[in-house]
Amino acid sequence: MEDVMKITEDDEANKLESYNFQENRINYTDFRNIGLFFLYFCIGVCDVFTFKLTYEFFRLYLGLDGELNNISEVIISFPWTFKIFYGIINDCFPIRGYRRKPYMIIGWIGCLLVGAFVCFKDMPPSRYTHVVYNNGSFCYSTKSKNPEFTDEKYASIAMQYMFLLFLYQFFLVMSVVAMDGLMVKYARGENLKERGKAQTYIYAIRTVGEIVGACIKAFTLNWYLYSGPWCFGLRVEDLFYIIVVVPICAIPMVIFMTTETCIANKKFNNVSVTISRAWGLLRSKAILQVMIFSFMATLFQSFLSPADIMIKDKWVHVTSFVNSACTIFTDILFTIGTLIFSKYLLNYNWRVTFASTAIFSITLNLLSTLVVTFDIVRNQYLYLSDEIVTSTLRGMNFICSLLLIVELSEPHLEGILYSLITTSNNIGSYFSLLLSNIIVIPFHVSKDTRYDRDSPQDRQTIGLQACVIAAIQLCFIFFLPLLPKGKVETQTLKKSMGSTSNLQGFIILATLVLVFVVSVFLSTTWYKISPILHNL
Repeated sequence: MEDVMKITEDDEANKLESYNFQENRINYTDFRNIGLFFLYFCIGVCDVFTFKLTYEFFRLYLGLDGELNNISEVIISFPWTFKIFYGIINDCFPIRGYRRKPYMIIGWIGCLLVGAFVCFKDMPPSRYTHVVYNNGSFCYSTKSKNPEFTDEKYASIAMQYMFLLFLYQFFLVMSVVAMDGLMVKYARGENLKERGKAQTYIYAIRTVGEIVGACIKAFTLNWYLYSGPWCFGLRVEDLFYIIVVVPICAIPMVIFMTTETCIANKKFNNVSVTISRAWGLLRSKAILQVMIFSFMATLFQSFLSPADIMIKDKWVHVTSFVNSACTIFTDILFTIGTLIFSKYLLNYNWRVTFASTAIFSITLNLLSTLVVTFDIVRNQYLYLSDEIVTSTLRGMNFICSLLLIVELSEPHLEGILYSLITTSNNIGSYFSLLLSNIIVIPFHVSKDTRYDRDSPQDRQTIGLQACVIAAIQLCFIFFLPLLPKGKVETQTLKKSMGSTSNLQGFIILATLVLVFVVSVFLSTTWYKISPILHNL
């Protein structure tokens, strides 16, 4: 009970005054500051039309199997594992005394150029041929694979688009890291009891951007080419023009609606001094503890079976419209979850919040999968409902993790710290998807034939692998003690724990680099090594 008591007493707040940072409070509604919030909206829109198009583009249009669809998400999202390097560049190599705005501009210009190239690239025909029946109001179609092209040919085409979208994200993340560093500086201007609200508002606005993008996707791709009921609509290549328009709008926002103070103090403008301070940050035992928790908790919770994408397409027939509508409702409830955490749970026990939301989400997801697998109820709305229901809880979980960064940050090292912890988080997520593909190999859950047969043995196999994945996801509990209970404990941990040796610091970096290299190798060669692994 004591762990979950809310800190509300004035005398307690006075005792904790020493935990407030010496930063100027930011007026978020000022024209010179509000641009950062709009830029996060732009990030949300771009996310939808890059790695959130994987189901419609890579599965429904190009016909990739479940494993390769997982790989597409990993490759496109890989630049998010570069955040630590961007953070180091931001903090150690300011341009004309500015650490954030120049890199934000460079990133958006890169997005503009790559997006233009994607738009002018010739799009291949669909992997499927459609026989369309028009009843006057709606179109119903049956599809079969186009015999003129092989799966290997379309896998090769898909890899080309994965690389281009990877490159787009490469520049997008450059802007995001600079924005994150500025956002942490904003957050440091809040007092202890309010600290975290800036992050909550910013991520809520980013989610609004994702909702707007998902609405556009829902109504433009809802035709038979993407398993929808309409007789007409736009193609994916038409939507790619959006990722060109957004950078055009974002660049003026960076220039005129975002404020950053020029670094006049030579102490903080000296590269060698900044690198030395960054290395000291990396060796901090408190940072190491949070990094281990972030990596391991994400590693286990992010396990996702390739069967999920196959069930969506083969058994419950999720249309592009319903998939996008699910994204919209999920994002709305995710935003509500972050706002609930901001208003009521900022000072509650983070371990309790994190564990309860994660366990409930994993359990509900397993039940939904088993109900569909054993044909108790096969309905696309039911299958996606668990994701919608648990999104509020995941919003709380997400903000809980991010608040650690503000509490651990140091002046003029905001970008490095934010990137360091989120990089460990992202590497865990992507490595988890690759391990998921490997673990389910004995179950052979990625091929169309198993779902077309739909025999009792096939259902038992799919159900068993779902239970295995859920059991693995629950293993995050073993690392929960590494998560501080709240803001005060995080500050205490930061001040009381010393530093590790240089050797341990190098081991941390080497481990992250090794996991990253293995992930890159597996993801870029999976379509070649997958047949070998399945034949072992």
